[in-house]
Amino acid sequence: MAAVWRRAGRPWSGMRQSGDTWGWLVPLHDRPAALPPSRRERDLMRTPVQSLTSLTPWRHWLLLICMCTLLGARPASAVQTVAASYESEPGVRIAATLELPAATPGKRWPAVVLAVGAGKWGRGWYVALRSRLHAAGVATLSYDKRGFGESTGAFDESLPLVSRDIAAGVNFLRSRADIDGQRIALLGHSQGAAGLPLAAATVGGIAGIVMLQAPIGARGEVFGDGMQKSLTQSGMPADTARPIVAATLAWLEARTQRLPATEIDRLREAAITAFVAAGMPPEGARGTVQSLDNTMVLSMYDAPLAQDLIRSGSPVLAVYGGTDTVVSAEVCAPMATRALNQHPNALVLVVPGMNHGMQRLDPVPAPKAGELLEDTMPPRMVEAVAHWLSERLR
Repeated sequence: MAAVWRRAGRPWSGMRQSGDTWGWLVPLHDRPAALPPSRRERDLMRTPVQSLTSLTPWRHWLLLICMCTLLGARPASAVQTVAASYESEPGVRIAATLELPAATPGKRWPAVVLAVGAGKWGRGWYVALRSRLHAAGVATLSYDKRGFGESTGAFDESLPLVSRDIAAGVNFLRSRADIDGQRIALLGHSQGAAGLPLAAATVGGIAGIVMLQAPIGARGEVFGDGMQKSLTQSGMPADTARPIVAATLAWLEARTQRLPATEIDRLREAAITAFVAAGMPPEGARGTVQSLDNTMVLSMYDAPLAQDLIRSGSPVLAVYGGTDTVVSAEVCAPMATRALNQHPNALVLVVPGMNHGMQRLDPVPAPKAGELLEDTMPPRMVEAVAHWLSERLR
């Protein structure tokens, strides 16, 4: 049976998986449970944070899928596709595709803004999830990243700009007569998910936030814990890794606080020295530190993701993959649980056996820029995420 990692003060105890089973939506229990949840389980799900994995028999998933299908599903051919563009900031226009469940005059649809992960990506992701949301009567907005595809401006993945483009999508939806501006949710994967908290806090009134495989923590904590885990996973002893992490964080803090150049240079050299002391060749150490000196990394270090989520006041669903080697569930799931402990409506889940590409497969080669991975988001995950969103967009 899979292990619950936060339950009545119990510390993180890792995850276990039995065969090819899945765990979802079983609040704070070490036992299988049926879906839909009982009244007692629904009450438990209203507690501030639930972090869980457990086993659910296939027949319960079949029941859930049938119930969701009966709740107003409509044929895919009814979907109306609208080409759109909107300004994010002067000189930057975002090219997007709005998909409406049907061309119904006078109807105001709920909608989800979809953000993708790091890299030069455009529209076309989340195929199965989009189809499922359309069937449930939810519109979706997909867009090309700034500086890529048909969007203008310079390509830039710093989180404030990622968040700005997401917020621009929300404002665009709220300007339309066929969208209900009070029923808009956000969903993103990896770096795209990391841009959601600030966007939600900026525009306000977001009905739900789904963060797929993105860290959630206090400013600096996300980067530091992730770096420590990455170094130890590479075979470095934890005691050797800690001075490297501390020196790197001190340098990043100086960079983000824009301290005098002489102090930044001193701390950069200290970080390089820490790597060399751990056995890395000087040129390799210098190259490693240099690779961290870019706007995307600095913005990830500086982002108060948990604080922005709490400030937004929106319900949060955070999902992690049990075999994700990029955003480790072992590190990020308990971190998110701690960070969202005071959030009134947050759920943190782990999908055993799922990698960072949202696949239950062995790691596959990364696609080239602009190419789409095969849409292999697990069907049960599609149903669970779509159900969670539909409930909050009623």
